[in-house]
Amino acid sequence: MPRPAEPAPLFTNEQGQPRSWVPVGPALEYNPERNTPQTRLGLAVDPTGAPVVSWGEYNGAVWGYFFRRAEGNAWSQAAASVFPLPATTYSPIGRPAFSVDPQGRPVMALLETTGHSTGTVRLHRWEGRFWSVLGLGLQAAHNRLTEVTSAALAFNCSGEPVVAWSEIGPGEPSLGIHVSQWDGQFWQRVGERLSAYPDGVRGDGSNGERPSVAVDSRGFPVVAWEESALREFITRIHVRQWDGARWLPVAGGVASEDMATKGNSHHPSLVLDGADVPYLTWTQHEGAAFGELNPVRRPSGEQWAGIIEPGPRSEPVLAALGSRVFLLFAREERLEIQTWDGQAWQPVGGPLQALTGETMLGEWALAVDPRGLPVVAWIEYTRNPTPPGKMGPAELGETHLHVWRFQ
Repeated sequence: MPRPAEPAPLFTNEQGQPRSWVPVGPALEYNPERNTPQTRLGLAVDPTGAPVVSWGEYNGAVWGYFFRRAEGNAWSQAAASVFPLPATTYSPIGRPAFSVDPQGRPVMALLETTGHSTGTVRLHRWEGRFWSVLGLGLQAAHNRLTEVTSAALAFNCSGEPVVAWSEIGPGEPSLGIHVSQWDGQFWQRVGERLSAYPDGVRGDGSNGERPSVAVDSRGFPVVAWEESALREFITRIHVRQWDGARWLPVAGGVASEDMATKGNSHHPSLVLDGADVPYLTWTQHEGAAFGELNPVRRPSGEQWAGIIEPGPRSEPVLAALGSRVFLLFAREERLEIQTWDGQAWQPVGGPLQALTGETMLGEWALAVDPRGLPVVAWIEYTRNPTPPGKMGPAELGETHLHVWRFQ
């Protein structure tokens, strides 16, 4: 995506009026029947500034993935796409990676099963009327017994997809991270298998999972992932950058090493700003006394320095375009968005909740449009009223998929 030379004013519009969060059309669903909740959410913004949202639904027999593209304040039905996947031959391993390439084509990295606990990563690209598949499924081992668990997606300077994924092949002691990029005809490997413990921890192994990938202005990928050292019983966040010949550690390579209580670190989210400076956030489990903390860090020499006080946020996500970096997180079943002004994090509008009454959040996603303004998508559950005399939490009701933009 192009980086704006002059982004739009963030907090006021061109007429000098304050910006606010506005829904992009009505709430979305494909199957209006009950008990077909939306899940596996994806969000991107195309080069014209139109939000594009994807999600999955399962009706008990078939998994389907769908997407809609915004046209003003409505959702384009012509751009809707369905590729149903029979449950007998396809069991979703995890949330797919979804984005839109510089030509405006939705691209989805699906984790597809090939057998019991085995699978591959397959790239699907929307060509206007059908989904094309880019090459063969991604497996470093090229073996039907290979297991894949998670994937991430970005685009290089030529607009071609770059994919990072977690895999364990036959004979390997543990899960490792692999990176490939599409050259227009074939998938090309980017370096060797990534693991903080290439030979395991004294033979006990380690598992690298949940990669997050970004590509710098030279076209070189940067990858963050979580990796558990099994003997040490701790999971850390590791970061490497490709220099054209090999993978190099970024700011020492371990972003979460100096956290006070050495808690487990999960779900990294990595972005690069317009100067190629990495920003990284993750969920840090600090035990019963501290709960979950969510730092945001960037490199400072040979270490990662914090730029936000850890707080009770849930599953933070970063997005950036040019000089603007945004942070999305949940707190008390409300979504909050903040932006880094170079000195501190500033709130962008108020907390987001689309439905009235008591609700619960599902998944959420964040993107930035070409003007440098944030767009948020999330799944929100209603809560059914608790019958008189019944104890325990309220039961969840229907799901609603919402997309709002700051304008």
